[in-house]
Amino acid sequence: MDSSGEELNVMLGSLRRPGISGISAGDDLVTVALFSGRRGNAYVTGWLVSVEGPEKGRDYRIRHGMNWIGSSAAMDIVIYGDPSVAAVRHCSIAYDRKDNRFFVVAGTGTVTYMNGGILTGAQEIKLGDEIGIGQSKYEFIPFCREGHIWEE
Repeated sequence: MDSSGEELNVMLGSLRRPGISGISAGDDLVTVALFSGRRGNAYVTGWLVSVEGPEKGRDYRIRHGMNWIGSSAAMDIVIYGDPSVAAVRHCSIAYDRKDNRFFVVAGTGTVTYMNGGILTGAQEIKLGDEIGIGQSKYEFIPFCREGHIWEE
């Protein structure tokens, strides 16, 4: 390994996260960008903010189309700290650019809750709606909304 590779390893230090080879969270205050390899339009359309559970205070970006949620690094929205989240396709947040609306869609994971009720299919979500995934609760915050969309 050349000296720049060694420097990178030293800079990363204890920054290690489960599920991502060679990276984990430590005490260092470092921001690391992770890209899912997603193609096409990657503009942020909204966020899920963890308001209760192991990842409380963390935000997750929502992009155009289907945003699959799970604990696997292969998912669009990866939730690491909650062991009751299914690895793949626990549920999804979908953004419909044509109608500028968001939906939460039940997946193959354990039960997903929408504003305290069990989600059985797809349901439209709006600002402040609460989604229960695993042991955690998330508040939905749209970026794209009436009069505020991305131009192609």
